[in-house]
Amino acid sequence: MTERTRRRLRSRLEIECLEQRCVPAGNLSVVLNGGTLVIRGDDLSNGVEVTQGAEAGQFVVTGLNVGGATTVNGQAAVTVAGVTGDVIIDLRGGDDQVVVGDGVAVPRDLRVRTGLGNDTVTLADVTVGEDLTVETGLGNDTVSVADVMVGGDSRVETGGGNDTVQITDSLFSRELRVILGDGDDALSLGDSMVGGDFRVEGGAGVDEFTDLGGNVFGEDVEIRNVEVVG
Repeated sequence: MTERTRRRLRSRLEIECLEQRCVPAGNLSVVLNGGTLVIRGDDLSNGVEVTQGAEAGQFVVTGLNVGGATTVNGQAAVTVAGVTGDVIIDLRGGDDQVVVGDGVAVPRDLRVRTGLGNDTVTLADVTVGEDLTVETGLGNDTVSVADVMVGGDSRVETGGGNDTVQITDSLFSRELRVILGDGDDALSLGDSMVGGDFRVEGGAGVDEFTDLGGNVFGEDVEIRNVEVVG
């Protein structure tokens, strides 16, 4: 192949890739370590969905398309059995998407962490045996929690950026703490029960809390540096 032919071929491939909006695909590493399910991303944009398998302690981890198809251990999806401890999801950098739901029952802690980027975390129809932690890094992030039951303490913390946190139809047996980082953030809570303290902390920027109604608080309610608008 001549150099001229190679240039033409390279140019044609680049044009085709642009037309299809080609985006480098991220890959998730999924391992079972001592009964704990660990899902780790890379610095590309990753998408992951975790659903309940056919048996207790079995989970299906599926890569989502977030501009490019995310693979899981190099495959479209993997099934992991024998989960008896925590579920840890750490997606690092990139514009990431996390979906946990469809009846997922986590034996112990559920910990979700995203890094730099505009991330979306959705928890729906999930039972957590012990503690729940959601941490998003710098970026404009969205966290949605619906129909979730937590046996221990819960903490949602967003980093810098204009973030949105919505919590509905959920039960938190102990403390629920929401920490909003710098930026203009919005938190809403509706039809939920908090058995322990409910604490909200705002950062630099204009932060708002909307009480959607139907909430029950077992102990103290403390809201700092956040405007209550409903």
